[in-house]
Amino acid sequence: MAYSLSLADRLRDCLDRYPHITDKRMFGGLGFFHQGNMVVGIWKESLVLRLGYEQASKGLKRTGVKPFNPTGKSLKGWVMIHEDNLEDDVVLKQWLSQAMEFVRTLPGKG
Repeated sequence: MAYSLSLADRLRDCLDRYPHITDKRMFGGLGFFHQGNMVVGIWKESLVLRLGYEQASKGLKRTGVKPFNPTGKSLKGWVMIHEDNLEDDVVLKQWLSQAMEFVRTLPGKG
């Protein structure tokens, strides 16, 4: 399996409250976009979040949160959380809210 289908289902349910979210398969995973900017994705069995530099730095201090480094080099402003550390949808929604807050500050693409 390229990415966690159960995490994808949970993520889709939680993202229903946000308008204009699209998804796209990419690099063996799944990405979710707002106005052309990636907000969140699934890579293997982990959630990948775009939080911006400041929030990502804070997030990395939390248990189970790691830098996102699919190529061996960390992507600044991004974090990765294994699905086992996303106990329930309340926690998942909190992370999504942070990612949406950041991505809404970016200019739309396309």
